[in-house]
Amino acid sequence: MRLALFFLTLVCLSGCNSVHPYTVSVNSFSSAKASELQRYYVVPGNPSTTEDDLQFQEAKFYLEQILQPKGFQPADSLAKANLAIILTYGMGQPQTYTSTSSVPVYKQTGGGIHPYSQVTYGIYGAQVTSGTIYQQPTYSVVGQETKITSKTVYSRWARIDAVDMKEARKTNKVTSAWDTRIESSGTSGDLRQIIPVLIAGAKDYVATSTGRNVDVVMTPQQVNARLLSKGQ
Repeated sequence: MRLALFFLTLVCLSGCNSVHPYTVSVNSFSSAKASELQRYYVVPGNPSTTEDDLQFQEAKFYLEQILQPKGFQPADSLAKANLAIILTYGMGQPQTYTSTSSVPVYKQTGGGIHPYSQVTYGIYGAQVTSGTIYQQPTYSVVGQETKITSKTVYSRWARIDAVDMKEARKTNKVTSAWDTRIESSGTSGDLRQIIPVLIAGAKDYVATSTGRNVDVVMTPQQVNARLLSKGQ
């Protein structure tokens, strides 16, 4: 049942927001041990979030869709894992931007339908003929109008921090084997809809070093394909 709900969210990405593509920015770091540690256990990084939190479970499901095709194997518990993957996600406060622009105002200045009447005189007296005349309308700019446009934008982000548990058990220090950070901004404030987009954007870059911020542009259909595909 839970898997069905996850896939329903993915289907909605195609059906509910199928016009505009998503753009996410990925910045990933990795150490020399990144390729050596494959057995993982995912834990929540958000404060007060527990492992049985339903939103975390959903985000974890998406994450596993991009980890397992790369050879990562889930462990039954943190004690059996050599990699603790800390999954954190969130959204910033909305920012509203206002812009003004001038647009021309057009008005009909000629042509159109005009009435007419004509009086003629004959042997039977005066006769009045009336009707309408149509001429092709003409338009001209008669002024300017100020247009005010407002747009509310949300910053959305996720972080996938993979901690080397072998090193942590030896030295009692937290050391990242790799760390992938994803950001985006847009008009949607629905974090649940955006989490799969953020994670899908990181698919090609987890456990690697990008060397810089990499922009990933995806249609909703491509987001689905990245999360549902079993290949790398």
